[in-house]
Amino acid sequence: MSLYQKILGDLAEAMKAKQADRLSVLRMLKTAVENERIAQMKRDTDPDDAFVMAVLKRYKKQQEDALADFERGGRQDAVEKTKAEIGQVSGYLPAEMDDAAIDAMVQDVLKEMPEPRDFGRVMGAVVKKVAGGADGGRVKARVEAALK
Repeated sequence: MSLYQKILGDLAEAMKAKQADRLSVLRMLKTAVENERIAQMKRDTDPDDAFVMAVLKRYKKQQEDALADFERGGRQDAVEKTKAEIGQVSGYLPAEMDDAAIDAMVQDVLKEMPEPRDFGRVMGAVVKKVAGGADGGRVKARVEAALK
């Protein structure tokens, strides 16, 4: 079962169980995927898992940015709701790599790369190895630390 089909199935379950909060998030996810399919003119086929994961990661990032704004504004009700949404979206995404795993990949890339090592080449190689398993900002921080 594809990730998109899982979201649709969970949407149907949430409707039957009358889970309003969960239903709202799942509808937003479905709409985000549909809008991206329309934008990329891929309406005639079911989206693959990589496509859906990219949309979900983007949605999660937007929610994390909104969460930071709500926290700065002191909107506790919105903070709790947004945290719950992020938790639901995270359930559909693979677990992110920890810093030790990222550091190991950085060291592997550095061993393979000839001197001098410039940041751009190292970062590009590490991002290819990580392949979406970690946030780009965390990868950047680990690469910078290794090159110092």
